[in-house]
Amino acid sequence: MTNVFVYGTLKKGFSLHNFLSESVLICEDSITGTMYDLGPYPSIILEGGKVHGEVYEITPKTLKILDTVEGYPSHYKRTEVTTDKGLKVLVYYYQSKKYLNDRNVVKSGIYFNEADKK
Repeated sequence: MTNVFVYGTLKKGFSLHNFLSESVLICEDSITGTMYDLGPYPSIILEGGKVHGEVYEITPKTLKILDTVEGYPSHYKRTEVTTDKGLKVLVYYYQSKKYLNDRNVVKSGIYFNEADKK
């Protein structure tokens, strides 16, 4: 099994959470990073402040599904990081700030899109 850190539309109560329906929520946690508002979903880079999200234990099958959903490796990159609680997790992120220069930073590091929340 693998742990994945989710911070946007894959979180519980959001539009893409159904892709984690067979996964186990381990805890809420945070990682080092900066969140950007891309409109219908957020993205992060792995530097700067804090990004808050959820950690799930997933199967290899779910990982393949998430790779497709997140457009890995062409749209998002994926790497292993350590959360603030010391868990090793995979996270999807933007590799470079250059695609995010005209986007707003989510200073709280917490994704909340009223239109997306179920």
